[in-house]
Amino acid sequence: MAGDHDVVVGTGLSGTDGALPRHGAEPCRGRPGPGEAGEAGEGTHVPGRSLGTGEHGRKGRQVMTVRVMDVMGLVAIAVRPEATFAELVATMRRFKVGAVAVIDAEGRPVGVVSEADLLLKEIAAQSGPPSGEDVREKPGRTAGELMSRPALTVTRQTPVREAARLMHANRIKQLPVVDAASGKIAGTVHQADLLKVFTRPAADILTEMADAVADLGLNTGGLTITIEGSVVRVEGRVARRSQIAALVEAGRRIEGVVDVEADIAYDRDDVLSASSARL
Repeated sequence: MAGDHDVVVGTGLSGTDGALPRHGAEPCRGRPGPGEAGEAGEGTHVPGRSLGTGEHGRKGRQVMTVRVMDVMGLVAIAVRPEATFAELVATMRRFKVGAVAVIDAEGRPVGVVSEADLLLKEIAAQSGPPSGEDVREKPGRTAGELMSRPALTVTRQTPVREAARLMHANRIKQLPVVDAASGKIAGTVHQADLLKVFTRPAADILTEMADAVADLGLNTGGLTITIEGSVVRVEGRVARRSQIAALVEAGRRIEGVVDVEADIAYDRDDVLSASSARL
């Protein structure tokens, strides 16, 4: 439900003139989100296997998938389309955010106004109106005119990696989180929130890495897996060269893993054999 998290109504959200209510922001209290994971340790060896949470993997095992709901902020800062330039600036300063969602009467995001949008407006105003036009008659005085549209959003169930890709592709630092059923704003996720997945406990990451080793049919006795600074290192020996690439790829898919380093010897080069067979 849309009320599960705090939604703070910022400057320019109520009233026909877009003015802030006299009592200030309007918080809508809800249940707190899931807790955050602790920081990964260093040089930890593979522990015994255990069940994770999230999507089901092979052999009935569950694979951990960190979602937006696990890291998102419990407060959303939003304005109505009629909010003025000055009110937008005041809202960003008051709540120390670089962008605000613009929502319709039903609380659904219709666009986003960022600091960059405001700066562009100021630059255009200082450059002077083209061809003698009056800049006051040009669009760009309210949130509805300044906003980028459509609003890029995610839901609580969106995987963190997908949200990160969306931010990177569009060069943005935050995304409104909406309720999947109603489309109403339910929170905000920032780049800093997404980085929380890289502070997962080392034991959790190594458990999933051990599961990946078992799923690939590798001999766990021939491998040593350690983690330092969210980088997994695998040392040892496997039967086939192709198993090394498969293990590295499986490790990189684990939430919280920055990279996988492999120092692994092999008994048979099936990669070279396969390439020779195709020639």
